[in-house]
Amino acid sequence: MIPKPAFLVGPRLLLRDFVLEDWPAVHSYTADREVLRFLEWNPDTIVRSRGFVEKAITEAAASPRVQFKLAMVLQVNGELIGDCGLKIVEPKRRHARLGYIVNRSYWGHGYATEAARLLLQFGFRELGLYKISAGCDLRNAASIRVLEKIGMTREALFPSTAVYSILEKDFLVTA
Repeated sequence: MIPKPAFLVGPRLLLRDFVLEDWPAVHSYTADREVLRFLEWNPDTIVRSRGFVEKAITEAAASPRVQFKLAMVLQVNGELIGDCGLKIVEPKRRHARLGYIVNRSYWGHGYATEAARLLLQFGFRELGLYKISAGCDLRNAASIRVLEKIGMTREALFPSTAVYSILEKDFLVTA
């Protein structure tokens, strides 16, 4: 059975499972067109933001758990500033996809990098993954920098998207 994290703790962040009361904070960034500029969805309505949180809660209770959507929370004040996660896409190959999104008010402070590093540690050390990958819009230079800072390398290039990945053995060398 895959362990279910209550918290992943970084220098400034806590990554935790969602609770229903998180939906207004989630809506504050999922309704922002600028935050979603490089993503494939339109700004969320209140109903969709609440539905996202409800789905994350349901997925957290699944057994085995393959979706780890986590709230990104500042340790200093408990404010939810984004979300991140791992989705196990190929259990037999021990492969997961990484993703993150941060409220625009907190861009440029290294929070996505911190959260992504915590997820790599969790994925390789706790979940026993072999490979973690992430897709990124080629116009999103900030996200590309995050993926490169955490040790991922470009694996594939498509007309508008790049796929980055890191293997367990490469992560353990840099960790």
